Amino acid sequence: MKHWETAGLFIAWAIHDAEEWFTVGRWSRARGSDPQAPGWLKRLPWMNHGISDRQMHAAIAAMGIIVASAALDGLRTSGRSTYYRSTVLGYGLHGVGHLAATAALRGYTPGVATTPVTVVPYAAWALRRSTQEHGPIRAREIVAMLALLPTSLAIAHNVGNRVDRQDRSRAPR
Repeated sequence: MKHWETAGLFIAWAIHDAEEWFTVGRWSRARGSDPQAPGWLKRLPWMNHGISDRQMHAAIAAMGIIVASAALDGLRTSGRSTYYRSTVLGYGLHGVGHLAATAALRGYTPGVATTPVTVVPYAAWALRRSTQEHGPIRAREIVAMLALLPTSLAIAHNVGNRVDRQDRSRAPR
């Protein structure tokens, strides 16, 4: 794969996460306090008080480091590495999650506007290009994706939660 093709992972992610940068905090605070919101949504721990903008921005920055490292690994290996290929798989699966959340809530959810124009098309295209050049997705890449996706989300949101806890501890009482 060409350098710009593997770098596209970070570019597509940055476009998509720019939407989340500006929408997640406000959306989560509004939906968390909405009496019409489904019960299952209110039971999600991060919806109890919503997500602060700083918390989400920190989580996005942490995820950016993870995605950039995968894109760089793809660049280094011309798209052959398990890390790059499994990250692209996870990126595509995360896009499906955005579409499913929007369908379940029957309305806008942060990230859904850019999912069909960046996340899904890039992931599908990059996987097609990668399989053309390096063969089909292997079981180890699927297993790696199944480990990397929740781990990456946990790391990113843990960073965001730490920022939020620091902000709360410094807030006047």
